[in-house]
Amino acid sequence: MAEGKKSFIAYVDWKDTFNSLPDEKAGQLIKFLFAYVNDEGPQTDDVLINAVFANIRQTLKRDLRKYEQIREKRSIAGKASADKRQHMLTHVNKPQQTSTNSTVSVNDNDSDNDIKKDINISFDVFWNLYDKKVGNKAKCQKKWNSLKDAEREKIILTLPKFIEGIREKQYQPYPEKYLSNKRWEDEIPAKTIFLAR
Repeated sequence: MAEGKKSFIAYVDWKDTFNSLPDEKAGQLIKFLFAYVNDEGPQTDDVLINAVFANIRQTLKRDLRKYEQIREKRSIAGKASADKRQHMLTHVNKPQQTSTNSTVSVNDNDSDNDIKKDINISFDVFWNLYDKKVGNKAKCQKKWNSLKDAEREKIILTLPKFIEGIREKQYQPYPEKYLSNKRWEDEIPAKTIFLAR
């Protein structure tokens, strides 16, 4: 398992596998499973346990890959958000130039429009996070550019959880549809243990 990962998903359809085994073998299999997910490198000469566990192992590996992808996306989103906050702080805390002569005006060259351009989250950050890259990218980018900074930030912060909450990838909306329907405003359910049926 990945470092720091404290759980794994057990699937309901594994019940048939365990029920088809004698109790002794089912107990050995469950112990083997827990040794495997705790990185103990379990070994057995039992052909039945090895054969049955092969399918479970593939499922666990698939889930681990998915977990790593989500973790990476959250890391990217977190870094983008931190960069944006840091950039905003440097503009807010920037010392103002002043003059003792009241007839001289000082222009610090930072208009509101310049700041707005600087703190926007680029479309590429969104596009890299969104794992279903289908549809018209140019239209999607145009929609992204029409959003407010606060909306962009919320998207980047909530997108990994939105994607993770979709059980079947076929039901994930195209990126343009996600933006048009303001799906980042959807209520995302609290983290639960998902068991496939």
